[in-house]
Amino acid sequence: MAKEKNWERRDILSIGPKVRVDTNNPQIGGNGSNVYDFYAVTDNNDICLTGLTEGGTYRVWCDKTIEFIGGNKDASDGVDIVIAGMSGDITITAMRNGAVKIKGKNIVIEADEDVDIKAGRNINLDSKQRVLLKSSRCEVKGLLGNLIPDPQQFGMRVFEGSFVGPDFLSGISGLIPGVPNVLGTAADIAMGAASGALSGGVGSLIAGAADVALDAAGIPIDVDDAIHVMKSASDLKESISSIVTDK
Repeated sequence: MAKEKNWERRDILSIGPKVRVDTNNPQIGGNGSNVYDFYAVTDNNDICLTGLTEGGTYRVWCDKTIEFIGGNKDASDGVDIVIAGMSGDITITAMRNGAVKIKGKNIVIEADEDVDIKAGRNINLDSKQRVLLKSSRCEVKGLLGNLIPDPQQFGMRVFEGSFVGPDFLSGISGLIPGVPNVLGTAADIAMGAASGALSGGVGSLIAGAADVALDAAGIPIDVDDAIHVMKSASDLKESISSIVTDK
């Protein structure tokens, strides 16, 4: 059986037509009944409500803007406003299309463990002097962009974890003019396959590229050594063919 509400304890003090203090309201809300509510309303029916609930929550509700201003007459360089969560989180949310803005001469974000920044679209860093990344380990992961260290970005990702190592890919990309088109991007791979680059087998591909390099730049390429780096020519052909198919 629900506990009967004690309306005799309730006391309402009206201070004019726009302000009142309501104490011991027995109506149950989301955090229990109210210890007190300080209620004020404007001529346009904009309401401001502050109060304490039996659950221990102090709340401030306002239909319009809330301002916190401190330190107007403080001559020191101390702290003017303190917001501290002793055991829980602190959440600041801008609903609708609002922005959360933090502005100051210097801004410091410090965490004992991790700092995570997530964006649904872009993250922009704009500095007038420099942007410094300092850590024992810095990593960049992506498909495109001038921060990706190797120009054959797509090719490196394709053969990642396979028997074709990055040393082999980077080596032939600088010596054989035809291979970067195959290892560079997905479009290049498709164009290379369409032109029949793979029709003669991987051995003929490397041999043909070696001939081109020898004729065009005078660079001697040992075809046997290049093929020997791979596990087998058929395995490489199968790996590349799996990329250019629609499966």
